[in-house]
Amino acid sequence: MFKQLYALSFALLASACINSADMTAIEAQVAQFYERQTAGDDSAIYESAAPAFRGGATFADVQNLNDSIRAMGCAEPARDPNAWHNNMSTNGHFITVTYNRTCAAGALTETFQFEIMPNGPLLLNYHAAGDAFTNAPPTAPQRGMPGKPNDPGQTPIPTDNPPGTRT
Repeated sequence: MFKQLYALSFALLASACINSADMTAIEAQVAQFYERQTAGDDSAIYESAAPAFRGGATFADVQNLNDSIRAMGCAEPARDPNAWHNNMSTNGHFITVTYNRTCAAGALTETFQFEIMPNGPLLLNYHAAGDAFTNAPPTAPQRGMPGKPNDPGQTPIPTDNPPGTRT
């Protein structure tokens, strides 16, 4: 019983800290993510992420989100040193970090969740939220999405011609 309690205590203590090597690797991954996002290299972001990331989001989803963020005119991101989680479970080892940006339309909070693998961290989830989305002006229809009815490029022009005929 004592050994089990000791092992549980050690696991809880270990999960309350982030190994400096893990944090350094995560910060490098986030920096690379931002470089790719700024450059419009969404395919590199998508392909280098964990398989579960690609299983939960399509490439068009990643492009649409990143297009929206690129259009927001955001300042450089800063990591929130007080907003992180180190989780260990039977499913693996996961670390979540939060970055904040100030954008033209308001604040943007970005959360990255990484799966810690023997070869280094893999991006598992990327979330962006904040007033920057709420206050942003409407954007053009997203890639891979049907056009909106009020989009002149997608609205059929009424004519007096019967369907199937040309003028």
